[in-house]
Amino acid sequence: MAILIPSPDISSRRGAHLLEGHPLDPGCPVRILQGMRDPDVPWRHAVALVDLLDGADVELTLIKDGDHRLSASADLQRLTAAIATLVARQQ
Repeated sequence: MAILIPSPDISSRRGAHLLEGHPLDPGCPVRILQGMRDPDVPWRHAVALVDLLDGADVELTLIKDGDHRLSASADLQRLTAAIATLVARQQ
């Protein structure tokens, strides 16, 4: 499995990097919220990504009825809470 991580210049593929199964330490906390009913990104891809991340502060939240957009009220609350928790830790 290869995971594409776009560079800051996401308008082109020139700066893209493939993990190709190699571990990655992002150097920061990682929170992944993944809908299990996402037709575009299978939730198992998120599990595989977590396996590749070396950092100790990695959390994956699988949302059983979540789709690709995670736009339901409960999904938005989860996203907001995840961001608020990370911001509070930095203050």
